[in-house]
Amino acid sequence: MTNKIGSFFKKLADDILDGIKKLFVPDEDYFSNSVGDMQDSLKRKMPIISQILELMNRLINEAGEASEAEPSFSFTMYGTDVSLIDFSIYSQYRTYIHSIVLAVSYAFFIRSLIRRVPKAIGGIT
Repeated sequence: MTNKIGSFFKKLADDILDGIKKLFVPDEDYFSNSVGDMQDSLKRKMPIISQILELMNRLINEAGEASEAEPSFSFTMYGTDVSLIDFSIYSQYRTYIHSIVLAVSYAFFIRSLIRRVPKAIGGIT
């Protein structure tokens, strides 16, 4: 008899705990689904943010890859080729430098755009 009463209260406690877990602990996929939904909504409503993020990811991922051959400025002097500028030191940092120049250019462009768009919309030249 005492085992039945003990097992009843144990089952009751387990059921109460399971009910509390179902109420207050979200499913395993809840956060990943909600974050994915928020990202999709952000991409749909403000595509420029996703484009900037994709640009930054592409710049970071492609930073170590040298896609083009290094430039060479050479001329022939008395039958021998003489290199005017040696780009071998620059070639390993070329992508990083291009990324920095691109980021600065975009920053100035966006600053200029922010200044000019209200004037263009308002009709002031």
